[in-house]
Amino acid sequence: MEQLARFQRFVYGNRSEEIHSEQGTLSNEDASVFFVPEHTGDQSDQSATAAQVQEPKKSKATRKKALSKSLPIIETVIPCDDEQCPQGHVLEVAGKRFVREEVVIIPQVIYRHQIYEEVKKCATCAKQTDHTQFFQGHAPRPLIAHSLGSASMVATIAYNKYGLSLPLYRQAKEFKRAGVDLPETTYANWMTKASVVVQPVVNLIREHLVAQPFLQGDETPYKAIRDPRKSGRSHGYMWVMRSVQSSNEPGVYYAYDATRAGAFAQELYEGFSGVLQCDGYSGYNKLDDAITRTGCMAHVRRRFYDAAVHLKNGIEDSVPLKLIDTMFMLERQVQHAPAGERQAFRIKNIAPLMKKFWAWIDGLTALPKGALGRAVKYAQNQRIYLDRLMDYGEIDFSNNATERSVKDLVIGRKNYLFSTSVDGAEANANLMTLCETAKANQLDVFKYLKCLFEKLPQIPEFELNETTLAPYLPWNISLD
Repeated sequence: MEQLARFQRFVYGNRSEEIHSEQGTLSNEDASVFFVPEHTGDQSDQSATAAQVQEPKKSKATRKKALSKSLPIIETVIPCDDEQCPQGHVLEVAGKRFVREEVVIIPQVIYRHQIYEEVKKCATCAKQTDHTQFFQGHAPRPLIAHSLGSASMVATIAYNKYGLSLPLYRQAKEFKRAGVDLPETTYANWMTKASVVVQPVVNLIREHLVAQPFLQGDETPYKAIRDPRKSGRSHGYMWVMRSVQSSNEPGVYYAYDATRAGAFAQELYEGFSGVLQCDGYSGYNKLDDAITRTGCMAHVRRRFYDAAVHLKNGIEDSVPLKLIDTMFMLERQVQHAPAGERQAFRIKNIAPLMKKFWAWIDGLTALPKGALGRAVKYAQNQRIYLDRLMDYGEIDFSNNATERSVKDLVIGRKNYLFSTSVDGAEANANLMTLCETAKANQLDVFKYLKCLFEKLPQIPEFELNETTLAPYLPWNISLD
């Protein structure tokens, strides 16, 4: 019956884990973003039912906040057709009356840019030596040799695919409507070749991440249908590594592999010797002893919620769920506080609730059956990692920031379904790395990609090093 109820909820029910109390709906922004994190992207914010912790009301969005100051303003004054008043006197302009404001969009402009190099000759030398010398300008190197794809066009396609989750076949239709009729495979090849150009910057982002003291990690299924390392029916995995939310130089790194094996986790986190926050997947057990692991309370909460949601009054009667929700609500009070302050707050206010949570689990005389039993077992296996949340104020209470990065990939995956080859999957990983890291640093993603696609091809390959590439890292670059 439990499996039937869960299946019915999955197909017909609300997948949100939001809880409604008599006081209203209390929503936790730092909550889980997945219903089943490793397999789907449908997950809304977590909630809490603790009446003693008041949820601050969000201010309504205003027109002033909605419109960026960088948007140009064009005024249109509708002329008054009247020249005289009813008495026949000549009217004069007294001012203008505001009627309304609206946002106007001009469709993107696509044109053929033909580039020539000016050629000069020395007429004097030609007369004196009967030999004509020619001199010519030097055009910038293209992003992709012998291609119609300019930096702006390739950046547009990449931003649409990885920033807006718009698959290539839809973009191909739109470009055809605008006068550019190229096959989808051409655009796919552009993504692969562009990802090779930006690979050095992607590598630097990874090096920057593993040098940080605190990281978060997660992984999700991802299919590359022509991966020779696996069978056609099996799928690979996209691994995600990102900095914690308190980092001043945030980064997000994606990496594709054919398996979910712990050996790839070792490769991914090679060189890292800090604190890693992740879920209870056993593959992380193979990480180097120099890495200290912490747990994620959202993963624990999800399992207790899943055990209670299909039972009558299950949520209201769930002691562990109420305790976890109260922890999350308290955590929100210090989510932007300095690490030391947040750690002290956790020790004083959240640690006693954690102690009650473990007391409830320890008080069970037998392991429950079904989903509740699995939730209890998962929590028990994660106990030492969850308790470490009290030791590090730099670490978030959950790794949902990383899951949101995974969700962006999952939404795109739902639209374009799979990568044809390993090269395509790795290209997706590279370009997702740039897009998500740019977003984490509050950059305009399109402008950032366009800048990289214009500037990097001009750097000779033998000069590609940390010194020449550092200015192009998202936390260093200036796009003004």
